[in-house]
Amino acid sequence: MKKTPLEKLKEKERKARQKIIVDAAEQVFAAKPFSKVSMRDISRESQVSLSSIYRYFPDQESLFLAALMRGAGKAELMIKKLVSREDISVDTVACAFIDYLVKHDQYFRMMTHFMLDGVLNPASIEKLNKMERALLDQFDNLFKKLNPQSNSRILSHAFFASLNGILITYRNYPGRDIKDIHKHMQQLGSVISQMFSGIIAQERYHMKYIVETDKSVDQAVRDLQEAVKKNNFGVLHIHNLKETLKQKGVDFPNECQILEICNPQKAKQVLTDDMSMNMALPCRISVYSEDGKTKIGMIRPKALLEYLSVSDSLKGVAQEVETATMQMIEQAK
Repeated sequence: MKKTPLEKLKEKERKARQKIIVDAAEQVFAAKPFSKVSMRDISRESQVSLSSIYRYFPDQESLFLAALMRGAGKAELMIKKLVSREDISVDTVACAFIDYLVKHDQYFRMMTHFMLDGVLNPASIEKLNKMERALLDQFDNLFKKLNPQSNSRILSHAFFASLNGILITYRNYPGRDIKDIHKHMQQLGSVISQMFSGIIAQERYHMKYIVETDKSVDQAVRDLQEAVKKNNFGVLHIHNLKETLKQKGVDFPNECQILEICNPQKAKQVLTDDMSMNMALPCRISVYSEDGKTKIGMIRPKALLEYLSVSDSLKGVAQEVETATMQMIEQAK
């Protein structure tokens, strides 16, 4: 049955009053331990009579649940929107999660109470577990999107625990300005993100790309040099490992020649974005003998850069370089 205008008005007033009560509960639960909070505290904070509060919430536990689940729902929605983006990264989600709980400190205090000290009835615990699972589902979606083959649930648990560890450890760090603390936590979040991005990269790729060829090592090297030129790269240097070791008085049976190659434009893009990536340059392709066979191989550029850097813009460049170098190897084999 369609509601009358009066019924709609009463419903609107009921929701507004309920919101006032939950808003007040957030502040009280953030300031005092759960066991120390009374309904009178919430009544004073909300300026709503006890009798009115009891019409909506039978006890402080139900109010605690309502307040915490509202905050968790907002965090879940925020992460869901981020994960839906095409250019999403672990670092973006980590920094957003930390930022959210810094700005909404009351939710973090309530969440840590539940995780560390909460003594709730089984029905309430199940509701909170359901809330946590919903949040972890969004982290699952992130890791599945970045690597469908990953063990997303265990990564989500580790990621969630790591971020909470940062917040618990540094949120009230003594003697530091709040802005400095926030910045430091964001930096730590980026470090954690880099570690998880590295795990994903290792799971997604075999770090090595190796093919076999019927050609001799010398012939494969010559053909590889031609392929490098065709793909608009240049050969900077060729290291003959066997000859170098021989000159040092070391006898080594396997042929091995390592080509250092570079595309100046791609190198500039990488270094402009992250100068420290000079340590990963130039690209190297090896031609070597093993078990009586000639092989051509390299460390995949995209996997390497994803492991070393959290930069989103490097992903596209690394993929272009990887595609080109794989093509060179295929042309030379």
